[in-house]
Amino acid sequence: MNKREAAKEERRRAIIEAARAMIRETGDAALPMRALAERAGVSQATPYNLFGTKRAIVLAVLQDMDAFNRRYLEAPPVTGPLDRILDALDTMAGMYVADPVFYRIVWHALFEEKGADARSEFEFSRRVFFRHLMQTVAEEGLLIQGLSPELLAMQMEQALFGTASAWLFDYVGPDHLQPLIGFNACLILSAATVPAERAWLEAKMRAHHERLVALGLPSEVPEVPEAAKRILGRR
Repeated sequence: MNKREAAKEERRRAIIEAARAMIRETGDAALPMRALAERAGVSQATPYNLFGTKRAIVLAVLQDMDAFNRRYLEAPPVTGPLDRILDALDTMAGMYVADPVFYRIVWHALFEEKGADARSEFEFSRRVFFRHLMQTVAEEGLLIQGLSPELLAMQMEQALFGTASAWLFDYVGPDHLQPLIGFNACLILSAATVPAERAWLEAKMRAHHERLVALGLPSEVPEVPEAAKRILGRR
């Protein structure tokens, strides 16, 4: 990275951090751009030049991999590629559980403005991440021969997205988030990996299942929350 690119990345990082701080302080993701630029120490045009739109800044806050990396590196090290996938998912879910108010504000801001585009952009970013991890699994010969790492990465991302959406709209509580994501991941991986890997994946899946049973899942479909009704009504 040359000096110009480094300076650009520094400004981008300053804007993301300023946006994160303002959302926490105000409880709102509206982000007045003049105040955001002042908080980040950049010109008023810089946020638009680097991100294009206010919504892109909010999306960047949600997708901030630096926050994920810091939490991921603090976790105990894992060895195998399947462990790394499950650990990464658990780390992502843990970020939401540890800071639920902040992440709910950000998710709602994206969905209530333009849900379909928010989902598309979020899926693409996470799919790149999961595709890299799944490709490693394939390279080590742990996938059933002929299965596409790209397709499996898409399924992993959708499992994460679907469970996070259920949490966002109060279909499941914060305590359910990590075991649900873990259960779904083990279910997908145990169906896609070679027989030698299935026993321990199934054991992990059963452990997540037992935790979910102990927590008590809803026995019937709840009423659709108002936030979800507003979004569904636009499609």
